[in-house]
Amino acid sequence: MTAQPHDPSTVASAAVEQAVALADAALGAAGHEVTDPFTRSVWHDVASGAITDDEGEARIMAHFGISFID
Repeated sequence: MTAQPHDPSTVASAAVEQAVALADAALGAAGHEVTDPFTRSVWHDVASGAITDDEGEARIMAHFGISFID
């Protein structure tokens, strides 16, 4: 079951920035960096709860023309 998005106004912007910073740090530790503005915007939407993880993943994959057949 996929979690439902919630009202992003209930998530403090500092918490969103901390979540994105944690993702940046984890990727950086592995030698990676995400610079695509669309992907970073989706990260913010997921971190704020505006969209679900699954929806964020689908948006990023569609942005890059990637699709999976179930």
